[in-house]
Amino acid sequence: MRRKVRQQPKDDAPEPEFSPGRITGLNTQTRNSSRVSVFIEGEFSFGCYKAVFLESGLGIGKELDLDGYDLLMKQESRFSLREYWLSLLARRAHTSVELIRKARKKEFTEMHFDSLLDEFRDKGYLDERAYARAYIREVSSLKKWGAAKVRAELKKRGVPEPVLAELIPEMLPDNDIAALEALVLKNSRRFRRESDILKRKKKVADHLLRKGHAAEQVFRNLNRLLELIDSQPDG
Repeated sequence: MRRKVRQQPKDDAPEPEFSPGRITGLNTQTRNSSRVSVFIEGEFSFGCYKAVFLESGLGIGKELDLDGYDLLMKQESRFSLREYWLSLLARRAHTSVELIRKARKKEFTEMHFDSLLDEFRDKGYLDERAYARAYIREVSSLKKWGAAKVRAELKKRGVPEPVLAELIPEMLPDNDIAALEALVLKNSRRFRRESDILKRKKKVADHLLRKGHAAEQVFRNLNRLLELIDSQPDG
């Protein structure tokens, strides 16, 4: 007599301990149509991505033992991590360090990190040189950051040192006076409120140094920048 398949479980229901047996049913999950609930001997056994299940070669009527289940779960965890990382990369570019950091927060197993990162690099999904170029272009244009601050931020984000050594001198030359001028002009009203010339000079220098500009460049141009501040109209 054929066993009756139990009603579809809730998608967030805890999975029972796996018991080997014959696959007797597959139901698409209601909250996530990319996943199926797998029934063994008429009882709900576990949930799985459809793509992983189909790739495994399993199907209704086939036997699933413990070794097969363990292999399927490894494939499931890799697929799940891959989908998560692809969703992050679809929103914006990431470095490998950022992807790993976020995956650890989500408690993904680390056994698939290296192979997936290699796959993503091979397919062009992960390009830390392009990431660094875009980041440098954005912060130098919008925020007028200098090389030191840009380097520190990109190192924190996991861009490799050889990439920084190549791109930062190329894209952030030491003689870029325009960035210094833009920063002091943006804050000229605040600087002019300081009537003591030595204190004003210190405030301007400290501001530019915090933005990552080289001390030699800042102090070499400081008097010129103070004159630029004074030349601005009041109001």
